Amino acid sequence: MVSSIDTDVRGTVWVFVEGVGICRYDSVPGCVRPVHRSIRQAACLRADGTGRLWLGAPEGVYRFDITSGSTQFYSLPHSVTSLHLNRDGRVWASTDGGGVYMIDKNDRHLEHLDGEHGEDAFTSKAIKGVWEDRDGRIWVATLRGGINIIDRRRHLFRTSKPRGLIKDSYDNIFISSFCETRSGNLWIGTDGHGVSYWDRAGDKFSHYRKEDGNGLKSNNITGLLLDHEDRIWVAAWGGGVRRYDPHSGTFEYFPTTDTLNNAINEHAWKLYEDRAYNLWLSTYGKGGLYRLNRKKHRFELFDGNIGNVLTMSEDGRGRLWAGTDDQLIRLDTSRRKHLRFDIGCRVRSILDAGNDYLWVATEGGGLLRFHINTQTYKRYTEIEGLPGNAVFNILPGPANELWLSTLADYPGSIQ
Repeated sequence: MVSSIDTDVRGTVWVFVEGVGICRYDSVPGCVRPVHRSIRQAACLRADGTGRLWLGAPEGVYRFDITSGSTQFYSLPHSVTSLHLNRDGRVWASTDGGGVYMIDKNDRHLEHLDGEHGEDAFTSKAIKGVWEDRDGRIWVATLRGGINIIDRRRHLFRTSKPRGLIKDSYDNIFISSFCETRSGNLWIGTDGHGVSYWDRAGDKFSHYRKEDGNGLKSNNITGLLLDHEDRIWVAAWGGGVRRYDPHSGTFEYFPTTDTLNNAINEHAWKLYEDRAYNLWLSTYGKGGLYRLNRKKHRFELFDGNIGNVLTMSEDGRGRLWAGTDDQLIRLDTSRRKHLRFDIGCRVRSILDAGNDYLWVATEGGGLLRFHINTQTYKRYTEIEGLPGNAVFNILPGPANELWLSTLADYPGSIQ
């Protein structure tokens, strides 16, 4: 009975025949010839890239050198069910009752794969097979415990809990916005606990709340922005817009003036600076869209009919776009004759895709590839492989891919 077949780097087909041993298939005259008969029983055979064969047997693992015909034996306390040659140069041996053992192909070191704190590594010690995907995750099939996954990238992110703010942690604080300075430090906006500044090199935090008398009038931060002059702007719900003064450590107030109704709108939402250094502010509800008048030191109403702007962006030709609760809007900054496109759900992020295309992230409608000239779009949803149809942000990657944040358990990346 043939128990396993594999092909080496030279294209030679190797066959293990129970009761016979290691055999080689000769295409001419088309027959299988025994090569090594001392190993009479094996469940699996794998050829590595260095001229050696690995065999999993009831008593352990054998390494067979094709050129010399010599063998090396690794004794294991349980029967081997499968072998996997890993990218890092190790052989993974699955066993029936003993979990997984690893053998380094170079120094011949044998190691048992244990879990953290001495616990079992898998939900069952009876392992049927091991497989490595293209992202380096190890998938382990067990006989009685389902599928287990080893993902070494799982701990690439470190949770930072700023000291000195609400019981020395952010456990119950909603972080609403981030802003990175030129030096790589972070401003962090929260919904209800003001603004924090993180000096990442020294791992030090500075906290700013309205109770400190620093100029903030609300701790509900909705937006942060670093402008072209390296100044930090803060938008707050019920607190309007402030600009941080690093010399005094206070926040300077810029009124949001509705010149048509002679009113001040303090429900600031999102900030955006375009390539011409115009600073825009959206408000939620029926407050409209505002633009900074630098001479008068205030934000003035640009268009009261554009409300609930969640995001703004510019395309490759400098055209300004806004996303609202249900529309994608191409803004006409001179004549105010805007073009509106009904999307039917919230537009959360807009990214220029080149060649008169936009990527549009929607909350519930997936990802849209919008063609500006024809005003049509192609929709990508879970059917095409998105982890979720609620897409909140889009970032371009270095290899012409997109990174998407969704409501699913993991982010998505598409080519």
